[in-house]
Amino acid sequence: MLLAAIAAAVFAVGYYAKRITAPPMQTSFPNVHLASLRADLARLDKQPTMEVADSVFNVTLHAARYFQREGLVTTKESDDVIVKLTKKYVPFFLKSAEEHFNSNIWPESRNFELRRRAKLLSGLRTQEDHQPILADELRASVDSVTNTIIAYDEAKELCRQTYFNNLADVKDRLAQADAYAKMPRLRNCSALADNLKSMRSRLEEAHYNHVRDKVREMSYYHSYTESEFDDLAREANAAIAEYERSAYQTYGQNRSMENLKEWYDNYFTKAKTKYKQDREESNPFSSFF
Repeated sequence: MLLAAIAAAVFAVGYYAKRITAPPMQTSFPNVHLASLRADLARLDKQPTMEVADSVFNVTLHAARYFQREGLVTTKESDDVIVKLTKKYVPFFLKSAEEHFNSNIWPESRNFELRRRAKLLSGLRTQEDHQPILADELRASVDSVTNTIIAYDEAKELCRQTYFNNLADVKDRLAQADAYAKMPRLRNCSALADNLKSMRSRLEEAHYNHVRDKVREMSYYHSYTESEFDDLAREANAAIAEYERSAYQTYGQNRSMENLKEWYDNYFTKAKTKYKQDREESNPFSSFF
């Protein structure tokens, strides 16, 4: 009995000593950083407002990259989060962009922000293999936002070009204005649509003023030689003829040239009288021959 008791005691001591001195088994804890990123992703599943969706996208994208740089999550884990984040966010972005394009007022600040965000989304690539994050179809949709705003900026700049230099250039600008005015998204912006529509009347006015100024130049005949005046008179006469021939067809409206023709005849008569007098004064005997 005594031996059995001693043996039992020795076994118990050995068993517990082994349990106490043996190294602990490896345990794994959840990655709190990865968990926080996934929790942020879940916020986009709750149909937040666009402001909240923007905030979630910005914060989560920054955090995923920061955690990866600091070694708190792996590159693959960071990429996975960013891919899922982008796929969840893009529908919010496209919906917001379409709402903007469907409105009749396009604030410049919103155009700038949409273009900046579209460029960011289209340029996103995985860190592991540098592949585009957006699939082709989604990227095409995002790029269409950029293209629309580029077209808007081009159309707006075109509307400022209401000068007249030559008829061919004017016709080209009007063709461009018509093309922009027919674009489904651009025609929703009332300010731009009105400016494009008024291009014809503003260019007609510029053309008329160009002809008027050509005729008015003839009034400075005292400053020209007769040869120079003749060249100017031919240009003014050609400008009048071109306007009469093409204005209505080009602009859908035209003005009478009768007053400018009267100016032309008046300046021409006065100039020729002056040049004749100048010749006679320089050669007083010419009248005898």
